[in-house]
Amino acid sequence: MRTTRRILVLALGACALTPAAAEAATRYAAPAGTGSCASASPCSMDTAVTGAAIGDEVIITPGAYTISSTLFGPVEHLDIHGQAGQPVPTITVSSTFGLQTAGHSRVADLNFTSSAASSGAPLAVNGNSLVERVTSRVLGTGSAVRLLNDGLVTLRDSTFLGGSGPAVLVNGAVAFGNPDALLDHVTAVSRTAGGVGLEVTGGAFRSARATVTRSVISGTTNDVTVTQGGAGARLVIGSSFVRTIANTGGLVTDLGDNSALDPLFVDAGGGDLHQAPGSPTIDAAGPDGASSLDVDRDPRTLGGAQDAGADEFRPLPVATTGAAAAVTTTAATVAATVGTLGLPGTWTIQYGPTTAYGRSTTARALAAGRGPVDVAAALEGLAADGDVHYRVVATTGGGTTNGADATLHTAAAPPVPAPGGGTVTAAALKITGVKVKGTTLSYTASAAAQLRIVVKRGTRTVKTITRNVANGKGTIKLGKLAKGRYTVSVTATSQPSKPVKVPFKRP
Repeated sequence: MRTTRRILVLALGACALTPAAAEAATRYAAPAGTGSCASASPCSMDTAVTGAAIGDEVIITPGAYTISSTLFGPVEHLDIHGQAGQPVPTITVSSTFGLQTAGHSRVADLNFTSSAASSGAPLAVNGNSLVERVTSRVLGTGSAVRLLNDGLVTLRDSTFLGGSGPAVLVNGAVAFGNPDALLDHVTAVSRTAGGVGLEVTGGAFRSARATVTRSVISGTTNDVTVTQGGAGARLVIGSSFVRTIANTGGLVTDLGDNSALDPLFVDAGGGDLHQAPGSPTIDAAGPDGASSLDVDRDPRTLGGAQDAGADEFRPLPVATTGAAAAVTTTAATVAATVGTLGLPGTWTIQYGPTTAYGRSTTARALAAGRGPVDVAAALEGLAADGDVHYRVVATTGGGTTNGADATLHTAAAPPVPAPGGGTVTAAALKITGVKVKGTTLSYTASAAAQLRIVVKRGTRTVKTITRNVANGKGTIKLGKLAKGRYTVSVTATSQPSKPVKVPFKRP
């Protein structure tokens, strides 16, 4: 990390989350669920959570949910999360508190939004719990997440956007025990006047502690507040982005490698805390942590190193146009190098007579590897003795990269034998009477020529045929074609002519 400032160096240990070892049932919730909470018969989220037993797994399937009164997790050791490989569920909270878990629980892959005009939180967590890949946003006056009791709560790979209250609240004065938080790869932001990203406050009888690593903490006047409050408050922070810490009697420990540079967000005011291009948080998390996925379930390392905060910036793919080979009168093979930098995607070759291109090869999949790979594609249906522009195009979740334009020149068509000997000069050619019956193409050519016949189904080329033909009427077999609607294009490649296109149906 680039800009470092020291606060106070003091060693501090952090306890680890210990998951429960219990045999669990799996319960499924759906937005309109009224069933038995089975996979084939999901129930409501309220029923799925409140009816759970110790150790149960509660899967929230994709869709929009609402919480209008506090939803209590009735027992410890619950695993409440979105469905793997599916869109993240959205949960709108209108009550003071939304989901409130008991201890030793996990909450993951959920998106909370609260509009409550109160000092509550859409997500409240008891001790010895894990929150990961969660987005929580407050549009009212509360906090995005609040800790409630003794025991370490790990907040990981998550974004928290606060209202006028702190985004993350670790406050012994309003808890039932001594709250203790570990924030790792967290983005905690408040953009409301007076709001802070993190508040660590001790109560008269209960202390508060927070350890922050590889995170981005941002407020308006201050990013973090630490208040002793009687029983004590402690902040330990390292490898994170934080500019100002207001400390009133608490203990602040600087583990080093912190940066005071301003993070750049896509739209923090509108709730989008993804990193904007050029943010100093990109590749700046310091030593790699235990995370394997970011808040969007992308790989935790996409660039040269892990990013600070909840999300990994999605880099543009690599796309380098290569050389052409095996060039004939109507076809060529072109090479390219493409790289996804950790994200799956696709690549294609665009080509045509000008830099407007107009044609492309079938898109092919790119695996989510980080290194560049060499690829090649065949270009077909080219005009003889002409320039062809081409470039590779790669697309991933990070966007689209167009490779540089390159050109090739197709070979000239050989002289066309004329009936009775000799060759045909390149006079203007007319092709008329083109029609298809069954799989036989008939035509009339005004002179001997070389014809290129391209058969397409929609935008996909299914067949390209080149034939030398004599003056006059003739037929060409198109070969086997599946049932469907096609378009045939007939063009002379040996001399000037206008292409003729005719639709036909193969019954």
